[in-house]
Amino acid sequence: MLLVMLKDFFWFVGLFEGEGYVGPGKGNIPNIVISMCDKDVMDKVSDLLQKPHSQYIPKGKRVDGTDYLTQYRIRISGKKAAYIIENIKPYMSERRQKRIEETLSGYKFKTTYKTEGYQPKTKTPVSLPFIEETKCGLW
Repeated sequence: MLLVMLKDFFWFVGLFEGEGYVGPGKGNIPNIVISMCDKDVMDKVSDLLQKPHSQYIPKGKRVDGTDYLTQYRIRISGKKAAYIIENIKPYMSERRQKRIEETLSGYKFKTTYKTEGYQPKTKTPVSLPFIEETKCGLW
């Protein structure tokens, strides 16, 4: 099982290196996006990240008169995005690592609540099996 998870982990790292975007969103919240025209690849990414992908069909025509291909996109923001990029950072190129550092440097993880008597909802910690299972073999 660990071998399958390692394979998925490094497949995702390679895909993200080539097709992914990382940067701050509104309020310096980490934001990652993967977008492409290959539905089968995006279905696998969707399964790994446990998030459905959206579909977009560009309007108009290409220069040669054919229709544009359907694009599939996954966008993740906040704590889950921070978790993903922190775990893949060591395997990314120098340029991507720098971008990840810049994105995370402006992000403040919410640890306190100002309202007296407020009871935050109990949330399960962020976890993705294909990342968690590889940690015991890598770090």
